[in-house]
Amino acid sequence: MAKKRTHLVYNKAPEGTVKFYYSSRFPGKPDEDEDEKTPNYMPKVEDFKKSLKNISEQSQRRESERNQEIIVPQNIICVEFHFHNWFNAADFEIKYREDFGLSPIKYFDLNKKALFAVVDETLFNNFIKELNKFIECKDHSSPNYNPNIKFIKEFKFHTTEDILSEFKSAEETVRLEIIDNIELDDFAIKSVNSLKNYLEKKGVFFRENTNNREIEITKIDGNTIEEIARNFDAVHSINSSHYRLTKPSRYGTNIKEYPFKLDNPQDELPIFGVIDTGVSSETPLKTILLNTDNSYGLNGMNPMVDEAFKGDGHGTGVAGFVSLGNQLSGDIKVSLSPDARILSIKVLGDGTGNLTNADVESLIVKAYKEFELRYFTLTICYDSPLKKGDPPSDYAYLLDKLSYELDILIFICTANYEDFNSAEKYPEHFLDDELNLCTPADSYNNIVIGAIGDNLESEPPITPEKYPISSALNPAFYTRKYNLDYESLTLKNGKLRKPDVIFSGGNLSIVNDKVLGKCIDEAGDAAIQYLSAKPGEPILRGVGTSFSTPLVSNIAAKILRRFPKLKPQTVKALIVNSCEEVKFDKSFKKFKSFHKNYLTGHGKPIIEKCIYSDDNEVTMIIEDSIKVNTVKSLPITIPNFLNDATKNKSLLGVEATICYRFTPIHNNQLAYCPVNIAFGIFKNVDLENNETVKDRSGKNRIKRKGISGGSKESICLVEGWSQDAYNKSKMLSNTQKVSYYIRRDNIINEENIFKIAVNAHFHKILPDYVLKSLPEEYEYSLAIRLWINSKEDSLQNKLYNELQQINKLEILPEINIEGEAEAEGLF
Repeated sequence: MAKKRTHLVYNKAPEGTVKFYYSSRFPGKPDEDEDEKTPNYMPKVEDFKKSLKNISEQSQRRESERNQEIIVPQNIICVEFHFHNWFNAADFEIKYREDFGLSPIKYFDLNKKALFAVVDETLFNNFIKELNKFIECKDHSSPNYNPNIKFIKEFKFHTTEDILSEFKSAEETVRLEIIDNIELDDFAIKSVNSLKNYLEKKGVFFRENTNNREIEITKIDGNTIEEIARNFDAVHSINSSHYRLTKPSRYGTNIKEYPFKLDNPQDELPIFGVIDTGVSSETPLKTILLNTDNSYGLNGMNPMVDEAFKGDGHGTGVAGFVSLGNQLSGDIKVSLSPDARILSIKVLGDGTGNLTNADVESLIVKAYKEFELRYFTLTICYDSPLKKGDPPSDYAYLLDKLSYELDILIFICTANYEDFNSAEKYPEHFLDDELNLCTPADSYNNIVIGAIGDNLESEPPITPEKYPISSALNPAFYTRKYNLDYESLTLKNGKLRKPDVIFSGGNLSIVNDKVLGKCIDEAGDAAIQYLSAKPGEPILRGVGTSFSTPLVSNIAAKILRRFPKLKPQTVKALIVNSCEEVKFDKSFKKFKSFHKNYLTGHGKPIIEKCIYSDDNEVTMIIEDSIKVNTVKSLPITIPNFLNDATKNKSLLGVEATICYRFTPIHNNQLAYCPVNIAFGIFKNVDLENNETVKDRSGKNRIKRKGISGGSKESICLVEGWSQDAYNKSKMLSNTQKVSYYIRRDNIINEENIFKIAVNAHFHKILPDYVLKSLPEEYEYSLAIRLWINSKEDSLQNKLYNELQQINKLEILPEINIEGEAEAEGLF
């Protein structure tokens, strides 16, 4: 039997670092003659006429609606453009500014739409003239107008109704989104100061969030909201949202007191912040709670009291899973060993409520400063799903920004779908937009978790009276999917997945009741056991991503308990890299591959793989940084004993994941992730190998044959870069996983040496002024798992020792955990 081993660390200096180039791309076929391609512009002429009429009428209407008694230092016109395809900001943003007096506020609908502000009225009037020239033009093959306007499909004035389009109710938390544009900063500051004076005179309490460029209000009347929309041009959007928890089911056991106690907690245990409804100190969790007062309770609430859902609690159950994981399933032992200490961060008193993004931000920052806390579990989401194709939300942007600046990791649930009456539609109900995830589950830098129907126990008996609604291995009925509009992407990217992973959250049961007939039971034997805040009913059953999420947090706690010095993105990489893809049953036959990826992400994490290597399966970790526009290579030697294998195909398995955090680009959907850091495992070739050759015209050109710029045939072992970002219109993912097998012949042909390479470059759609504001160097974490895919006796139990010896890899520093089997390293 293979021995458990400690993961290895690759921390040698790179073989080299050079400027990064992609391999040459073949140009497309030459365009046809312009005369043959000249389209019929009459429909566009009519669209432009309508657009110009809209601008004229709506701008006059807006001026007439203004309240002249409200002092606003400056007004500004905003225009929404709809383009024929994605807008190339890197090339054309400056031209729109210089030629038309337009400066961008936000890009959306995969950058096919944009909101611009008029910053130079003289130039904007020239834009109107150019449009009129287009309308009057008789021969578009010889245009007398600025040709850049041909890319515009239509445009419209940004009206009060547009500003309020995402506003639902003044009873919810209201967010006033402020123009975020460097050129308009002076205007925005003056206008916001005027707006704050207006709110103060109205007696409206507000929170200004400068990170998100928004003002948040938890109590205001609808008439005041409309007056703000009509008068303050710095507010380009007003939306509202309500926070919601997953309501736990209320099915208790016959146990009347807590059936376990915790072992004496160790000071070395990692700390997790649970952002929820509080964690009851009247439970065994009291011994691992860090709270001593109300300082982590919003609006004076006690974070050590969890009164949600009539005393059953919610945060208590979440905290129980974070610290104890699957120890709460099945027959619970008398003594349990915690994996984490808990800081209770109470932001809601019950299952729903209003709070601001700034409230959550301030408590996260406070915990980071006071406890150096880097790990949080968040199962409070907005109660409305994101629309299909919506860009990352302001809440996700805020958490991504915090994750980058503080180097933290937040475990976020997808939220639950709770219309159990549609259970008979499973699984095709997932195709409905109502099943899209809820913000902030659209976060990139953090880790998002969905649920499968497993309850961590043996499958309950299936009888004619009662049976689970789905397989325990398939997506749970209530889990949610990614809202990205895959089919509208100009360039597809299979690395973009949400949730990141999926885990056990309990299953619904279909019950044939003699009185009620067929109905859904969300607290039956198929549901998952969780810790209640109510001493009289200490263990309840329920379902939800509110349970799968802290269970993945517990996996992170287990990793950190053994390897406390790992960086948060490394923890994320280990979890994602351990995942086994979900094997969908035949009921999902109508689902395409992207549908499945948007439901289950990279799959279900395997705890053992996160924590241990063994003699035949080795995980290497690389924690490093890279400068933009460079590529580096890290050689890895493969043991010679694999050369003697009788098996050729699929001999050496490879599974590798890179994770990195970034500064998100606000209001730019295509370039929200502004930097691509990709990796690959390549042939034993030089990092840079260039030669000068003559092209067909006799001119000298450089032919690149090394990893930087080399062709696929010259450098690729099995696959190329984990994420190719050569094209400008591609959305990027900061979590990339690859999985493949390497043949024995590949190993021999490369003299048992492969090159691990990493490159970095900015998104090509970004204009220079944005690039200059971004960091030029980024940290990344890479987890690589190698295993022998053969049962030959001569190949067994050698890989770990030999891989470590010939590459001089270090054993990952760890803490020995009392009572657990110690992973053995090589001495």
